[in-house]
Amino acid sequence: MTTRKNQTVPLFGNIQTFSDAKRFLFDDLPSLGGAVFRGAAGLERARAWFALLNDPQESFPIIHVAGTSGKGSTSYFIANLLKAHGKTNGLHVSPHVFDVRERAQINMELPSEAEFTKATADLIPYVRSMQYMPDGRPTYFEVTNALALRLFETHRVDYGVIETGLGGRYDSTNTVRRSDKLAVITRLGLDHTEILGDTLEEIAWQKAGIIPYGGTVVALRPEQDSVRAVLEEVAHGRQSQIIWSEPLKYASLQSRTETGVEFSYNGEPLATHTPGDYQMENAAVALDAVRFLAARDGWDFSFDVARQALAETELPGRANVWHVDGRDVMVDGAHNPQKIAAFLGELAYRPEAPSVGHFCSKARQRLDGVA
Repeated sequence: MTTRKNQTVPLFGNIQTFSDAKRFLFDDLPSLGGAVFRGAAGLERARAWFALLNDPQESFPIIHVAGTSGKGSTSYFIANLLKAHGKTNGLHVSPHVFDVRERAQINMELPSEAEFTKATADLIPYVRSMQYMPDGRPTYFEVTNALALRLFETHRVDYGVIETGLGGRYDSTNTVRRSDKLAVITRLGLDHTEILGDTLEEIAWQKAGIIPYGGTVVALRPEQDSVRAVLEEVAHGRQSQIIWSEPLKYASLQSRTETGVEFSYNGEPLATHTPGDYQMENAAVALDAVRFLAARDGWDFSFDVARQALAETELPGRANVWHVDGRDVMVDGAHNPQKIAAFLGELAYRPEAPSVGHFCSKARQRLDGVA
């Protein structure tokens, strides 16, 4: 039993509505307590959890995305590029911004409330069966992982685009054994240092944990030789090829607009629908990943198709400009020094607020020292 708002309800009670499903995910699961991130032990729990569900993560090719900054945006770009090329895909991102169903998108569309509710209810017996096992019950994040994967399996997706939650090596998304999994690593920086380590090399080792054995990783080329060496060492040890994504060599910013950036990629004019110079980098990494998939899996990549896909990709919580009471408000989910510096840099470019731009430039200088 658990108590919520002075009302006693059965643990893992009957789920019949979307509100019931959200109550179970947001209230009931966390109320059971227990460590959320337990390193290697947590990964073992995730493996046991997915094994109980017949390993849905092994049912389709996975694009597994990790990184300190840009992994959510890159995941969205990859998913929309795949959709535009006629490839059905599932997109699992975290955290969600507006609706928990963002964690289980099919071809960039939210599942219906009824489908999401049923998928959640179907997991209840499995969660209950793990409650008294040595590793304990699955966490909220592990349950939403499973919920998304089972929906993707039901929809027979061609690819699943899976964003890691924390780190990579011991993240509960890191249970895929298929050698055709494509790992994608975006920009690295300092975040969650109390868990992942307080140097870029330690963090790179954590992120590199998603590299498949005998597979491929597309990684944004780090500036530091020591960080590159970590990624190369892990890839070599797993007999995986590493493809460096190097936007500075073949992509260049052309112009900024109120709603995005225009840039060239290998001479091709492209644009995003979300502001931020850094979105050029994220889009370039996504393009490198999808072009690799097309070549590996035998389907045609089109820049004309990609151009439309990038321009149409909506990125919630990333420098979104809302009009509120006659004012423009920029909303962003930046939550570490690297991301905050990037956001402030974008805000400083806004010509309609020069005083804010001056403040942001000073704040960014200070944050650059932290990052």
